[in-house]
Amino acid sequence: MNVQNVYRFVPGFKPGDEALTDTSPEQLPAANLDARHQQAIDALLGSYVSDKCRKRCQQIMSVYPAGVLENLKDHGLTFDIIRDGGALGMGPGGTVALGGYDPTQKKIIFGENVLMTKTGRHVLTHELIHAIDHMRGIRHHGESKTPLLDSTKDGDLAKLYAGYLARGAVEAISQLRYAIESESNGTLPEKAHITGEDNWGAMDVQYERKDGRETFRIEQQPRHEGSLIEKLMGAEAPDRVARELPHTEVDIQLHKGGTAHVVQDGTVSTITLRDGGVSYTGDVWSEYAQRSGMVEEYVAEAFSFYLEQGNVRDEMEMADPGMFACVEKTLQEEFKVRP
Repeated sequence: MNVQNVYRFVPGFKPGDEALTDTSPEQLPAANLDARHQQAIDALLGSYVSDKCRKRCQQIMSVYPAGVLENLKDHGLTFDIIRDGGALGMGPGGTVALGGYDPTQKKIIFGENVLMTKTGRHVLTHELIHAIDHMRGIRHHGESKTPLLDSTKDGDLAKLYAGYLARGAVEAISQLRYAIESESNGTLPEKAHITGEDNWGAMDVQYERKDGRETFRIEQQPRHEGSLIEKLMGAEAPDRVARELPHTEVDIQLHKGGTAHVVQDGTVSTITLRDGGVSYTGDVWSEYAQRSGMVEEYVAEAFSFYLEQGNVRDEMEMADPGMFACVEKTLQEEFKVRP
């Protein structure tokens, strides 16, 4: 059995389901900023910003204490705002990237008309977290020829992310079983092999049913060729790719009964179902964090959703309490670095 181009059979997605979305309003309330806060934002944005864009940035950035924004300015952070285009570069599989952080130039790049949309709030917040992550990396590890983000050197975060990826792999099981049943005229064979490729990379699945248990061995290879991440961070970033994450074993209770035992080694997941129960677990609160294969994207998504609040933050707190606690602790520390 060999099924090519299996877009729907990817961890983190269920056929017909929409990914969790940003629930921030189209227009945020006007930011009530004191003089120091206003000066910090103006210093970061510089002069090449329209009044409309500046107002939107003030609304979004008002959540950060003035001291944090001043730290970012000292870090050397600048902005490159594209006035006449909302997209920037190409993401994995040819998807359009909406914005980016260039750690080499310490620059946030985005399109003005993207910033004004509902998604724009998340784009800017996400990239600001990358800048803070880079700033912390320099503070904790020093300057280096290849820019270091603090999250890429944090073993505890790597373990949290490995567990997150493992739970996400379970979410592919019902889709994979459906594919196997479809290829076998509605019945489950003793063994099967599925290969495919989606916009994010190649996938190879070995399936075996024996003694009342089903075992899936899923190998997902993130593809970064031509992506904005590769352009900005460089092709050689082995500590940032999921295959370098530590070995993790997780037992997950399935919604329809039974347990999934997940053994996660980088991008390879071996999942054994006990008692045959399968269902969507709902543990993936960010499909981008799940599918990027990069610890720093997991971090940027978590911090962004925490600061933005809304339904995704609630989902993260319920499904990933370890990461939620890490976000709260780090923000407490970072927001007090400068009085």
